[in-house]
Order: sequence, then C-alpha cells, then structure tokens
Amino acid sequence: YPQSLRFDIAFQGDVDVVQEDPHIPMNMLARRGPPWKQSHSPLLPKTEAQRWFFLRTMPRPLIQTLLAAEDSQFWTHRGFDFSGIERAMQFNLQHGTTKRGGSTISQQVVKNLFLSGKKHLTRKLQEAYLTWYMESKLPKWRILEIYLNIAAWGYGTYGIAQAAQTYFQREVSQLRIEHIALLATLLPYPYRFGTQIQQGWIASSRLTKFEHILRNLYHVQAISLPRYTRHLEQAMQGNIAGRTLFICADDETAPEASPPCREIFQKDL
Repeated sequence: YPQSLRFDIAFQGDVDVVQEDPHIPMNMLARRGPPWKQSHSPLLPKTEAQRWFFLRTMPRPLIQTLLAAEDSQFWTHRGFDFSGIERAMQFNLQHGTTKRGGSTISQQVVKNLFLSGKKHLTRKLQEAYLTWYMESKLPKWRILEIYLNIAAWGYGTYGIAQAAQTYFQREVSQLRIEHIALLATLLPYPYRFGTQIQQGWIASSRLTKFEHILRNLYHVQAISLPRYTRHLEQAMQGNIAGRTLFICADDETAPEASPPCREIFQKDL
C-alpha cells in the first residue's frame, strides 16, 4: 500500500551549510544573455557556438506546453514540487522501478550546471541547497530561460534553438504547440528517445506522454477540442508534429504487432 508509506528521518539537530563555495556564480547567472560570456568559472558549460534563446521571444502557448509536460507548478513553487515527488514515489513503488522522478525545472538547472551525475545522499543535499539558493537569487523567468538554453534534447543537441533545427528544421519562433509537445516527450531520457525519433520511430510510452500533454492542454483550454482531436488522430496514424513516425513497443500501451524498441535500438538501450 504505497499510498500509506511514510519515511521518518531524524537528524541530531538541523542540517547547516558549514562552508559555501565562493565560486557559485549566481550573480553571473542573473545577467541577461549567456552567463558564461561574463564568467570564467569552470562550473558553467562553454557552449558559445549555441545561439542564446531569449524567453521573451517565445510565444506564451509554447511555454505553457513545456510547463504542462515538465513542471506544471513552476511559477508557484519555490524550487520543489512536493506533490510531484509524492506521486513519483507512489508510481515507482507500485511498478517496482525508479524511472519516474519528481525533479522540478529548477532542480534540473542546478544538476546540469553544478553537480556530477553520481547519486548519493551528499549530492541530494547539495542539490536541495543550491536549488533553494538559486530560487532566492534569480527570478523565475531567468531560471526557465537558462533551462531552455542548456537542456539536452539528444546527442549533440543542447537548448531549444538547436532542438528546433535538429528535429524540425525550424526557428524557435516557428514552433507550434505540437512541436514542443513532441520535444517534451523526450524527457527525461533525451538521448534514447531522441535517437529513436531521428531514425523515424517513437516509443509507445512517448506516444502516451504526447497524448497526456495534449489532454492537459485541452483541460486548461490552451487548445480547442477540434485541435486536440485532430492532433490525436494524426498521432495515432504516425504523423506527429510534421514527422512520420512508426511506433515501437516499450510498454503495455503499444498497439498490437508493434516491434519492441529494444530489438530495433539494441545498441542504444
């Protein structure tokens, strides 16, 4: 009964930060444009070849689509979505997996900028502190802008501008809701699912996520019922965001006779 599971963790006193790294470049992150252009800190990625995308130039419906898929409480939480963490824990316990996480966009920015990929308690404490610290120093719009410019969308594809070119041969300003919805299905495993889409396939779990994103957008009245129905019908026929994609099976939602993704992309999985 995962819904009733509780963890009681006791510390002898509070958890305190005994030493703060003076090289945490929050003042650089707060400036407009690419933060690494004003900083020589080794913590920041050096991706100067990437065109910086400014949040104010992105149409509001596209931002709404991304947040509906990744972090629906972004504008109201303070770095942590505790209800999302609870839902992720329940799902993982019910399905015997650790695939679903409850990280917010703010936490993902911190992980991408400051932390290694190793998973241990110390790292989680560092992540929690840095997320709180960043949320206290940067406005929400800036955190989201940084995320859109550093997030991985596949091998060699970082940031929304590169993703728009890689998957759709479009500028960001030319993207529509269905394009952002398809990109959102790649997360949190952009290398695996991005490779599949570039080779003309979409995993059944990604198709289900695409449907969920559209449904959420319809419920918040971001898209009309006819548009929702049209996109859904096109997706089931393999026409998604202007791409023709075949469905491979990676969960129980796959249509009958769908080939297993593992067999098609054995080396990538």
